[in-house]
Amino acid sequence: MKINRQEFLGKLKSILSGVSKTETLEQSNCFVFSDNMITAFNGEVFAATEFQFDNEFAVNANDIVQLLSRIPDEEIAMVYKDSQLIISGKKKRAGLVTQQEILLPIDTVPRPEKMRIAKKDFLKNLQMAAKICATTNENHLISHVHVTPNIIESTDRYRFLRIQMDTGAKEMLIPATAILSVNSMHVTHIELVKNWLFLKNQDKKIMIAVCCGEGEYFKSEMLESVCAIKNANTIQLPEEVGKMIDRSSVMTENSMEKEAQIVIDSSSITIKTQKESGWYEEKQKIKYEGEEIKMTVNLSLLKDILSKTNKAIIGDGKIKMEEDNMEFVVSLEK
Repeated sequence: MKINRQEFLGKLKSILSGVSKTETLEQSNCFVFSDNMITAFNGEVFAATEFQFDNEFAVNANDIVQLLSRIPDEEIAMVYKDSQLIISGKKKRAGLVTQQEILLPIDTVPRPEKMRIAKKDFLKNLQMAAKICATTNENHLISHVHVTPNIIESTDRYRFLRIQMDTGAKEMLIPATAILSVNSMHVTHIELVKNWLFLKNQDKKIMIAVCCGEGEYFKSEMLESVCAIKNANTIQLPEEVGKMIDRSSVMTENSMEKEAQIVIDSSSITIKTQKESGWYEEKQKIKYEGEEIKMTVNLSLLKDILSKTNKAIIGDGKIKMEEDNMEFVVSLEK
């Protein structure tokens, strides 16, 4: 069969969140071609997209994505022969060894009978909250995003984000690393089935499911006390901070944890980033009266917050930014 290379590559990349780099489950580092679908599953994220192909097999996900990324041809041909997936372009051919027996336990993931229409910005707000969470699993409360019918919130004990919205969802705890691994997609429908949150893009026919946690979240009274600030001092962050974030993010360790130290004193705001191979520092003037303050924050999240407001409140050892339905609080460093 002949197919558009870029469209096919886009389909594969859209479900990469379900692939694990190492084989945590049998074939969890593979794409499975079966029942007119391409599926990936790593035990925490299930991802699938529609694709009609006559044969059933598993193929290494990284190999096929890397191969298709390097072939320049607009159109390619794919043939299944002698347990290999043969991909051909002009004057070029490659064969990928496949596994004919499907061992990936995709049948253990339940399927929704029907799905509800998703609320606007549901995934975007989930991913904002996920940037707050701790990356370790030592405490599931700080590594998961808490969702209720009217709130999306998260904390790592030092930072807290709450977004009030009609989520259209039941109460659940969603692992932050899983939701951050999901590519940006226009979610049209959602459903929760047996602790699996399903997200669907109807136009591109992509479905992703994330395994949710169980148990109670932090007490609301405690979270309310986190948000409360007395004797507040208000400052206005410069509009230039967004561009400072873009420049400083070059010197951060990886895509999920692009963190920086922010220092504010009586004359300036400074952003500092560092990784093993280098560091970056930039200052801008600011009007502020008070003691020097320091905080560590995810740069991508800070940019999301600044798109809503650049006003900050400082007091009681923390800094708070809020606008309409959003509250963002960071504990200051001593």
